[in-house]
Amino acid sequence: YYVYLDHNRFTGDILSGSPLCDLRFDNLYTLVVDCEAHGAYIEVNCDCCTYCEESRDPAMLASQKSVLEEFFQSTNGTLWNVKTNWLVAGTNECDWYGVDCDYEGYVVDIDLAYNSMSGTIPSSFGQLK
Repeated sequence: YYVYLDHNRFTGDILSGSPLCDLRFDNLYTLVVDCEAHGAYIEVNCDCCTYCEESRDPAMLASQKSVLEEFFQSTNGTLWNVKTNWLVAGTNECDWYGVDCDYEGYVVDIDLAYNSMSGTIPSSFGQLK
C-alpha cells in the first residue's frame, strides 16, 4: 500500500516516536512526504515491512474513521484544496477524497498530495492497518 502526502506543509516528526518500519500498515511499500513543500520529496521504500496474516479486528475497522478524523483536524483539513466528503455526517471514510479501501472496508491507500495540508501527522495515523 502507498501513502502520498507530498507537496504539503507538515511540521513536527513524521509519526513521532515510531520508526518507519514499526508502522502498523501490513503492506506499506512507500511513504512519500515532502515536509517543506519545496517540490522535492523523499520516497522511503519500506522493504523491511512484511505482511503478517492475522484475523481482522472489528474494533480496528471501527477506529480507522476516528484516526482519519484526527488526521483531518491535525492537518487543518478545513483548509485543504479538496476535502470532498471528509467529516460529512453519514458518509463512509472509504468515500472520502483521497482514501481508497479494500473490499472489506479497510483503508489501503491514501493519496492527498498537492492538497495544501499543514500541521502535524498524529501518531495515531500509524494505527491504520
